Amino acid sequence: MIQAGFCLLLFASVLDITDNFPSLDQYVVMGDTPTEAFLEKIVGYLGGFVVLGIGLVRWIPTIQRLSDEIELRKEAQQALEENATWYTMAAQAATLGHWHFDAIKDAYIDISNEYAKIFGYSVDDFLDRYRGLDDDMKLVHPDDRQRVLDYYHLNRDYAVIDYRILHQDGEFRHVREITKLTRDASGIVVEAMGTLQDVTELKNAQFEAEQATRAKSEFLSRMSHELRTPMNAVLGFAQLLELDTSLNENQKKYVGHINDGGKHLLSLINEILDLERIEAGKIELNMEPVNLSEIMQECEQLTQSLTKKHQVPLKNLIPAGSPVLVWADKMRLKQALINLVTNAVKYNREDGQVEVSCEDAVNGQICIKVRDTGLGISEEDMTNLFEPFSRQGAEKSDIEGTGIGLTITRKLVEIMGVKLHVESAPGTGSTFSIVLRTGT
Repeated sequence: MIQAGFCLLLFASVLDITDNFPSLDQYVVMGDTPTEAFLEKIVGYLGGFVVLGIGLVRWIPTIQRLSDEIELRKEAQQALEENATWYTMAAQAATLGHWHFDAIKDAYIDISNEYAKIFGYSVDDFLDRYRGLDDDMKLVHPDDRQRVLDYYHLNRDYAVIDYRILHQDGEFRHVREITKLTRDASGIVVEAMGTLQDVTELKNAQFEAEQATRAKSEFLSRMSHELRTPMNAVLGFAQLLELDTSLNENQKKYVGHINDGGKHLLSLINEILDLERIEAGKIELNMEPVNLSEIMQECEQLTQSLTKKHQVPLKNLIPAGSPVLVWADKMRLKQALINLVTNAVKYNREDGQVEVSCEDAVNGQICIKVRDTGLGISEEDMTNLFEPFSRQGAEKSDIEGTGIGLTITRKLVEIMGVKLHVESAPGTGSTFSIVLRTGT
């Protein structure tokens, strides 16, 4: 359309030129009369401008689209540059370097500044000193070299490995490498690229934490064993005194206090030992089908004196002789249920009640529930409910306890491969649930 408009304008211009050069008339066919010739020029100019205008109008949207595309490309380019800047800043903050290696030429294609800094060099200095795989292996701790090479050979696509490298200052640093390997049809590595991160501080912190955990476990174990022997002696003498018929009422009361306090302290020592064994991974499980009814019968007998003392009845809704089987360690499941029932009784209200039931859950599982009508647990206290020695203010009351029972219960349940759930609200009581696989 635009070309047609220009052609008409050109035609009108040629007609104008022939007016000034009569010798050209023989080459240009014009109207027979001056009026016709004038009309031909008017049609040429007017038609040309009209056709050219229509063409331009139709061309404007195309120009606008091209302009929009150019603007979008500029924005995308700017976004890429900003992302590259953020990536560089993130890599610097995380001491994360990247590299690209040509395995056929045995040479680096590219390395980042952070990669070279991890070794204590600039990019140019590093590439001058270490050009191939053999050179790189000189930077790996001698005890880690074979392990690193084995990772490259054994992993088809990705290799993730922690090892030690030699820094320019002569000290060894811990690094974590993530490598993407590219192989040819025969399985030979032709190209590799990846990231390298200095994790020395993380490894040191991990080592210190492990050392602290071991020291704590050893201390708790030694302290508990050292305390248990004299405490057993104290309890033995207290029990002998209780048999002495010559004691008056006050003396018997004092002996009873000694006996009760000694039993409480011995219970605390035993719970600390249990917690230490669980955290150290020294608990061995014997997973087998367990009759839930038999377990609850034993729990009722072992908690009978406690329920009578607090006058909080235990309502067992699992019928005697019920064939319900669950997959668990019998001794550990009984220990967890006794802890839950004991807590439900001790932290209950006056004239309260504890109820134990079981019901079918999803995927053929059995859900054991221990409900109480106690004071309930606030949302704030729920956050540290399972922390050791956390009693949610009960330490200020006359309720006996150590604050370790729930911690041990959750850990016992978890090592059996399930979870301990709790639902509670102040003033309405609490429900603790254990969901186990059926033992059939």
